[in-house]
Amino acid sequence: MAESKRVLVLSDLHCGHNLGLTHPDYFNHFKEVQQVGWDFYLKNIKKLGKIDLCIVNGDAIEGEGTKESMQHNTTNISEQQQIAIACIEKVGAKKYVFLRGTPYHVSNDCECEDAIADYFKAGIFDSRKIDINGCLLHCRHTVGKSGTAYASITSLQRSAVVQILNDVESGGVRADVYIRSHAHEYDLVDRELFTAVITPGLQFKGTNFGRKCTGFYSYGFIWMDIRSKKDFDIHKEILPLTGGDYKIEEITKI
Repeated sequence: MAESKRVLVLSDLHCGHNLGLTHPDYFNHFKEVQQVGWDFYLKNIKKLGKIDLCIVNGDAIEGEGTKESMQHNTTNISEQQQIAIACIEKVGAKKYVFLRGTPYHVSNDCECEDAIADYFKAGIFDSRKIDINGCLLHCRHTVGKSGTAYASITSLQRSAVVQILNDVESGGVRADVYIRSHAHEYDLVDRELFTAVITPGLQFKGTNFGRKCTGFYSYGFIWMDIRSKKDFDIHKEILPLTGGDYKIEEITKI
């Protein structure tokens, strides 16, 4: 049997946003929340030990803020890239693979995440199949998000089934695990035909997006130990009891 490989999946770091993952060198007046996120991230990354592969599954940076920029730590793309690099360097993985995120965040006159991938001497793709000990992962950033308690699972399964049908039609190889992000919500589907997961994000909920979000919201990441095509474990690290906020919601008493 092949030696087990440890795979970390990060997504939705939104570096450059006040509530995105922020290295201490870039803390600003939102230091209280940035410190909570950084401490959680660093503690749980260190706990994993040796990481064979880190997959950064999109939205590593926040982008220029063409609609609004009041929540930005910086709108400078180069600075956002440097924050993302400083955060991802802490992983210390043997190898990296990057997926491109939402065009609103990561594309302007160029693909802004490409420079981050170049720094790590890693490939970057719109979608990608990755073979680890014979277990085939299919990674893509985007999946549907819903305000209902059940529809994200539906969107996740739809995404996996559509990819399966596309592979059948084109003669491609069907994946074993489908990894999606974008929704900032942890969901896992484990079926006989496939396994699919939506990863948590590393941006806190107190954003314009989070303010209008009535569905589930998770702050954290996932990691996998993969031994073979059918022998793997999926684990989650999620900041508990906050619903994606950096602290438990307080009560106003009248």
